[in-house]
Amino acid sequence: MAVIALLDKWLQKHRFATFVVTSSASWIISILSFFSLRYLDAAQRAPWSRAVIGIGICCGTYFIIGFIYRIFQGGYIIGSRDEAIVIAKAVIYTGTITLIVSLLWPNARLLPLSTVLGGTMGALVCNIGVSMVIRLTRESSRKPTGGEPALIFGAGTAAQQLIDSMLSNPDSPYFPVGLLDDNPKLSYLKIRKIPYLGNRTSIADAASATGATTLIIAIVDGSSDLYRTLNTAASSANLSVKIVRPLTNLFDSSVGIEDLSDIN
Repeated sequence: MAVIALLDKWLQKHRFATFVVTSSASWIISILSFFSLRYLDAAQRAPWSRAVIGIGICCGTYFIIGFIYRIFQGGYIIGSRDEAIVIAKAVIYTGTITLIVSLLWPNARLLPLSTVLGGTMGALVCNIGVSMVIRLTRESSRKPTGGEPALIFGAGTAAQQLIDSMLSNPDSPYFPVGLLDDNPKLSYLKIRKIPYLGNRTSIADAASATGATTLIIAIVDGSSDLYRTLNTAASSANLSVKIVRPLTNLFDSSVGIEDLSDIN
């Protein structure tokens, strides 16, 4: 926890410099790796000066594009889908510009085609990978240390958002331990490592296996019959029942889960 707190403070103060350095390192490592492979059998004849120029073009171009897209300035949540998309665009644009410059270079190509293409793919993986590692490290440190073990009924968008919220909040009153859904095609599904444990008929068995004390229904548009059936099954398994409030009501309270008995 202390290490993660230090990481967050560091990124808040030095995010720009940190991501400039890591992105530059990604390009340097990727280009040099594929350049070395290209000239593996002719190391003495490898035009290393061209590799250095190519790396300079890649790093400089990516810095300009990244600055325009606000990748380095904190324009996106680290490890988010939006950031990954923008990084991918910036890397592809950088690789394309480098390829054009290489093809137009006087006398001979600045960099082999394999180096540009391979280096671009390597830089893409490295740049997105750095952000994802930071995100996963943060999330692992923020998992709730307590909370009631809860089964989640429903495996759609509402359930995914609910589980993400629970696992990223150390003060969450609930901790997800299993998924339930009537769709038989979800037998191998896991959301954030939370496993699928069966359908509505498996509530009692899932509660016994996981020690769950609560069933949270993450289906915001379910029928009254569904809610009654789940409530009956959960009560038989000595589970309290909560329900995710519809999106239209989320603005009325900071709490997104309420007792099933409170729903009219």
